[in-house]
Amino acid sequence: MKQDTFERQRKPVWDAFEAYIEGVGKLPRSATSFEIDRFLTQYKSLNRDLALAQSRGYSQGLIEHLNDLVNRGHQLVHVESTNWWEAIWRFMVSGFPSKIREAKVYVTIATFAFLIPPAVLLVLIVLVDPSYLYSVVAPGNLESIERMYDPSAIKTGRERASDSDFSMFGFYIFNNIGIALRTFAWGILFGVGSILILCFNGVYIGAITYHLTNIGYSSTFYTFVIAHGAFELTALVFSGAAGLMVGYSLLVPGRQTRMGALKESMKKAIQIMIGVIVMLALAAFIEAFWSSSRNIEDWVKYAVGAVLWVSVAYYFIFVGRRAT
Repeated sequence: MKQDTFERQRKPVWDAFEAYIEGVGKLPRSATSFEIDRFLTQYKSLNRDLALAQSRGYSQGLIEHLNDLVNRGHQLVHVESTNWWEAIWRFMVSGFPSKIREAKVYVTIATFAFLIPPAVLLVLIVLVDPSYLYSVVAPGNLESIERMYDPSAIKTGRERASDSDFSMFGFYIFNNIGIALRTFAWGILFGVGSILILCFNGVYIGAITYHLTNIGYSSTFYTFVIAHGAFELTALVFSGAAGLMVGYSLLVPGRQTRMGALKESMKKAIQIMIGVIVMLALAAFIEAFWSSSRNIEDWVKYAVGAVLWVSVAYYFIFVGRRAT
């Protein structure tokens, strides 16, 4: 269908939608279910028109006009939610897992980038030469890590037992969020930066895991990481997936300009990063107040950790499907 014909057929609908959103300002709380359903039907129809215009390569002016209407419609739906905490809560209980499922290709690539390099390192250490371990972690750093997970330590996972749980909570938040943001931001290098950071972190964590297991500190190490790792490691992979999404939009912009493709991918990637930050804050809380405690039986930590890993998997596989 030619663009002129398409515009002539659909313009009355667009004009009516624009007039409505300019007139009401927001969906009134007194609106009937019929009025809400009609508005949402028009909004979905507008989204389809935008998708068609993009796929058929219509003019940039038309695409920008339709995109503007879609954004204003989206704001109209959500303008009543002025409470940031409420908005974040709504996003986390439905929107975030849906966004992760939409980005499943990037998540899969990020997962392999995180898991395959440490597996290769393990093969090299075990079958070729154990000294490969020291090419990843310096001997001095290994000694520091050993002190952190020494079974005789008062607190697990800390060099300084005098640090309070609250101060460590703040440290974990800033440290982990910093790593996640760097993993995401370096995706601007056509995704290569995010892959490299994921590989490095995977290799580093794999090397430490092997070393602590090899010297007999497996009990203190695994009971420490199993609970908060469900959120922390998963969030790191998601931050890499968000970076890959941005990088791919620059590498393959499709019918859009690279800047236009970058803007579109950034909108989606930032939504993922909001969820990542929430996950890392939760991981930091567990790490500071639960994982480091030596007053909890090992079997309890393993049980809680298993429940958290299963819960995280269930959340991202099943939650929010109705919303999607």
